[in-house]
Amino acid sequence: MSRGIVSRIPTPEERQMKLPNENLALAGFMSTGKNEVGGSIAERTGLRFTDLDQSIVHHYGGKSIKQIFAECGEPHFRATEHLLAGRVFHEHGQVISLGGGTFAQPGEDGEEARAMMLKNALVVWLDVDLPIIRERLAKKHDDRPLAQDPIAMEDLYWERRLYYRQAHVTVRIDVEVPVEEVAERVLQAISWKEAA
Repeated sequence: MSRGIVSRIPTPEERQMKLPNENLALAGFMSTGKNEVGGSIAERTGLRFTDLDQSIVHHYGGKSIKQIFAECGEPHFRATEHLLAGRVFHEHGQVISLGGGTFAQPGEDGEEARAMMLKNALVVWLDVDLPIIRERLAKKHDDRPLAQDPIAMEDLYWERRLYYRQAHVTVRIDVEVPVEEVAERVLQAISWKEAA
């Protein structure tokens, strides 16, 4: 096992995922590498890659997530995210990169959404330490709406972990490692084998 990456061992039922006929969804906080890791996994498995945030941007005619938050508010954004996630998850054969809050919404709607995602995909939580996330955001000069207040962002990080823990599989990252290494660890954790 590589330094800095620790995975929860999936149950026998979770190991029964048969790529490429099923969905694999990557959940986790902002800037955990879901898109990059998802793209790498899609390339290696032959699955289609779907970025849920980009589906939302497309739905709003190309407006950025920041613009959507500013113009419509977070509740409207979450309602649209919930609707589009339902559509995406009812297709098969894809690696889905979730938005940071998609799998981690509180309340009855959040529970319903998580249940739907867990039913229609093998959900993997990319559990990245907060200092690594902060460093990544600083390097990218990221202006995500929910990252503007460092104290509020930290509170959100700890709050969302309660929901992310419901994922089928956890891949924990406590040091910076290459995307390909994380993708490999995800594939090992779900017991995916390349065709000979």
